[in-house]
Amino acid sequence: MKIIVLDVESTGKEKAVDQIIELCLQFGIEAGAESRTWRIKPTIPIHPEATSVHGIKMEDVANCPGFAEVSAEFRPLLEGADVLVGYNVIFDIDMIQAEFTRINLPPLNLAGKHIVDALRFWHHVEPRTLAAAHEKFCGEPFTDAHQAAADVAATARVLTAMLEKFGLAGKEWSEIALVSDPFASRTSWLGPSFHVQWNESNDVVFMFGKNKGTKVEHADVGFLRWILRNDFPPHVKKICMVVLERPNEFKAWIATYYPRPALPPAAKGAPL
Repeated sequence: MKIIVLDVESTGKEKAVDQIIELCLQFGIEAGAESRTWRIKPTIPIHPEATSVHGIKMEDVANCPGFAEVSAEFRPLLEGADVLVGYNVIFDIDMIQAEFTRINLPPLNLAGKHIVDALRFWHHVEPRTLAAAHEKFCGEPFTDAHQAAADVAATARVLTAMLEKFGLAGKEWSEIALVSDPFASRTSWLGPSFHVQWNESNDVVFMFGKNKGTKVEHADVGFLRWILRNDFPPHVKKICMVVLERPNEFKAWIATYYPRPALPPAAKGAPL
């Protein structure tokens, strides 16, 4: 079977707006297997957080071809594969499909292909349940799972053991939360839900649907009215109503009712 291992690097993590700047395909999983890499020039800036991960800057791809120019080289390779392999491969495939849509080409035909995600496979063979974590990090079985008092005690033991094992026992809780808080982005939320947020440029943007990333004050009137007619949180409807009825007062109103909170000190430091 034809096996391709793939990975993409991108301008950021949002498939609706971000673009691929590097694509690598390896033809097989054996050591020394042949591979090919394409560098691609995006039409939007590379987010600084993305550069901090992959190290690619705009000047590195300034003279590279665009996605539309090189896609014909690798599309047949991907479509000719029987097995596609990646690490959290859904991200890579979603980014590739979004790029084809962006240049008005049909998405890759994945019918009949075997998709293998090494991350999901790892989770399958080494479960991440509390009982499994307890045995791995505390060295003994956890027999009282799903009893609340036992679960919280086990969670505390597991976290303590993890901090010791990874040499993080002396770290501040703010540093630990920086990499483990599932709601870390909530500091950018306007109100109690994710629907409207501050972006990196201090603009108020929608964070859902086809208008994800769009400034609220630039959104289509029909979209704003659709929100008002449907089941969205009251604060989201209020924001839309102010944009529709008092567009010239919107920025002052937001600054009064939803001022952007200052980032906590830990958020400015390096991750663990």
